Amino acid sequence: RRLTFFVNSLFMDMPDAPSIHDMFSWNVMTPYYSEDVTYTKADLEKRTDALGVSTILYLQTLFRADWDNFLVRNGIKDEEAIYSKKFIDETRVWASLRAQTLTRTVSGMMYFEKALRLLANLERLDEDTTNDLMGEKFGYIVSCQVYGNMKKNQDSKADDIDQLMHRFPHMRVAYIDTIRLNRAGASLYY
Repeated sequence: RRLTFFVNSLFMDMPDAPSIHDMFSWNVMTPYYSEDVTYTKADLEKRTDALGVSTILYLQTLFRADWDNFLVRNGIKDEEAIYSKKFIDETRVWASLRAQTLTRTVSGMMYFEKALRLLANLERLDEDTTNDLMGEKFGYIVSCQVYGNMKKNQDSKADDIDQLMHRFPHMRVAYIDTIRLNRAGASLYY
């Protein structure tokens, strides 16, 4: 009965999908305070108390096929080369996409932008129009409340968030910034 229903649904008259210009715009916001954004080299090499294995070894074991593909894609023959200057950033991103919440969330949400680009391509829109529509139709905001303080204190988490913004140019960051007005300590918040 279910199969019959499915087969019959393939032959029904479906209305045409509306144009991407007629689509409602939407924004998504992800809250963030000060959790780790991307694994550091030290985080990857750190051994856990429970298992006694490093984080990278645990992820390599858990995601064996992904790890093998990562090595082939980057042309890495010796696994010690993952910590070289050439590959450390890619290794950090690979591990973070499998285990760090914010990096995974941002990467997953930005697939919506890829989907919109695909729809625009199917509608044969030129690149300039497509880029304008990305800003109009989809917005992704990460609300990093203490990002301003992180930048002032040169925290590595702020650099990781900056790398996410470079990787995903349409991602926005909302944060609270404080400016000291006088020596008495009065501050202004933005």
